[in-house]
Amino acid sequence: MRVGLDLHTLGGIMQGSRTYIAALAARLPAAAPDIRFVFYVTEPGRAAALALAAGAPNVTLAPIPAGRTGRLIAPFPQRLAREVDVFHCQYLAPLTPTVPCVITLHDILHETMPQYFPRGLSSLMRLLYPRSARRAAMVLTVSDYCRSEIMARYGVAPERVAFVHSGLDAAFAPVTDPPVLAGLRERLGIPDSPYILSLGRIEPRKNLPGLVAAYRLLRARLGAAAPLLVIAGPDDGLFAAFGAQIRGSGGGEGIIFCGGVPQADLPGLLSGAAVLAYPSFGEGFGLPVIEAMACGTPVVASTAPAVAEVAGGAALLVNPHDTAGLADALCRVLTDPPLARDMAARGLLRAAGFDWNNAVTLALTAYRRAVDGRKRGEGRRGLRRPGGIIPPGPP
Repeated sequence: MRVGLDLHTLGGIMQGSRTYIAALAARLPAAAPDIRFVFYVTEPGRAAALALAAGAPNVTLAPIPAGRTGRLIAPFPQRLAREVDVFHCQYLAPLTPTVPCVITLHDILHETMPQYFPRGLSSLMRLLYPRSARRAAMVLTVSDYCRSEIMARYGVAPERVAFVHSGLDAAFAPVTDPPVLAGLRERLGIPDSPYILSLGRIEPRKNLPGLVAAYRLLRARLGAAAPLLVIAGPDDGLFAAFGAQIRGSGGGEGIIFCGGVPQADLPGLLSGAAVLAYPSFGEGFGLPVIEAMACGTPVVASTAPAVAEVAGGAALLVNPHDTAGLADALCRVLTDPPLARDMAARGLLRAAGFDWNNAVTLALTAYRRAVDGRKRGEGRRGLRRPGGIIPPGPP
């Protein structure tokens, strides 16, 4: 069997979808030595793809167009029929599929909260996402919340939508070495002082104005004892004006903007924080929540369904529209050391259950069933009921 993986996002900004496909690409070849994998990459992502393959004998690299038209319409879909038996992509499949497709939909938030997406892009997503999902041999997603939304809004049969939570890289663990933490602070421009951390792309859905407002309330309450607020994350090109506005405002006293942080520095940045603040209005998963927990850092997060699902009772949850409530929750963690220690311990236990092997197992099962379904002539009608296709998630 030949499986193609769409890795065009490796050349883009770091985000959940890029982390997901890179994690699968790094693990699938060893997990299934009987499968020939074709990693489809753009030139900017070629070096990263080679590093993921790490000399695996059952992996080859092939080019994929950088633009949507070339990937979705022509000539790429016609190549797939000659090169692979099943194609795994994220969000959008070729409009004229020539082989069975496995689609990973991390979320369909453009349906549930369109106000946080550019209008033109949102319209395109509402047109193409349902088409891809309904034609896919299998739809994979990363939370039970997303699975329910995909079934309800796109009318995809339950047996063709499976979920397993994203995993964690082993690098996310408590970093306690003082020289390492001091060097990280120096590189990122963070003074030697306690800090609250916000981590994620700079876009409206992440609720940064609400967090800044809550931080101002917290500083008014704690005075000189208030920690810094460190906002770390890259600008998103789709929301350049929003990012410019946030950064241009300066946020206020005690607020530091770090920009995008190298992946290798994230465990130290998270470990050094007094608390992670994650008041997002909506997510498909919310990877920073689990990454912080794995580093032993308490988390204050929003009550957005997927975030609450992932946190699993190990975080303090706050309505993201409740600025005063967010300030109160942050204050509780900062001023109650026994609570902070208890949250850190519960977070470590929660994070231990997030393993990429579950996602690898799910993907391999989907590939094999997609090919079997094609042999049985099921085509675009998808797979028969895949009993046991959803591996057990974390407790």
